[in-house]
Amino acid sequence: CTFPPLLLNIPSKKDKNTIFERQNLLKLVTHCQNEEYIFQEYLVYKMYNLLTDDSFDARLARVTYKDSAGKRETETRFAFLLEDETFLAKRNKAKNMYRKQIPMYLIDSVSMATVAVFEYMIGNSDWSVPYLHNIKLLDKTTYITAVPYDFDHSGIIEAKYARPPQALDLYSVRQRIYRGITYSTSVYQQVFDNFRRVKPQIYALYENNPQLEKGYIKRTINYLDEFYKTIDNPKSIKEVFTVQNGTKPTIKNGN
Repeated sequence: CTFPPLLLNIPSKKDKNTIFERQNLLKLVTHCQNEEYIFQEYLVYKMYNLLTDDSFDARLARVTYKDSAGKRETETRFAFLLEDETFLAKRNKAKNMYRKQIPMYLIDSVSMATVAVFEYMIGNSDWSVPYLHNIKLLDKTTYITAVPYDFDHSGIIEAKYARPPQALDLYSVRQRIYRGITYSTSVYQQVFDNFRRVKPQIYALYENNPQLEKGYIKRTINYLDEFYKTIDNPKSIKEVFTVQNGTKPTIKNGN
């Protein structure tokens, strides 16, 4: 990034009676290389909010940056604020869990399947539960849930700098691959029904959005159409979401 993300450390004595009250640390996702990516990634967080409360809240912001050293001109850009992980846990009556090497099968089935299917939907392969790479774990005493974040390398965003992991042998981030484990039919049915339930709201995030280019909106709707076509086809579900003998699931092409 030519303009990397920032971590805001807000003094608790100065945040009273402001929108930042009790929000000590906040990640500020900046425009990086292109301001359009801000709106696109922000909408991915809003999409996941529709599916589950085990998700990071995000808020758009218009930020003015002033260089205290006087070496750069003052500039105003869009960005978005990301909820602190401590508040994410408190909001969901859980504790943050930082232990690595926890396999996916030990995570609550519906939660983990939702994450894996969502990452497939947006064309994101840049995540890992055992290595806690772009994944947070929440300990809810009797079970563990997973929360994804950092989606700028997903196909739905189309960032020019994004590249799929070399080990996956994908030609583009727009090429989807399911990186989860296989779940029972009942778990998949519950997860897919949830995706179908929020489909109108997901599409509404993009349709007629003045902050997005019309061409991007059209490509994104087509990309989402492809996903919903997959989960509505029993044969495609078996091909894509069933992992047999450690082999890769079928890879779907993106538009």
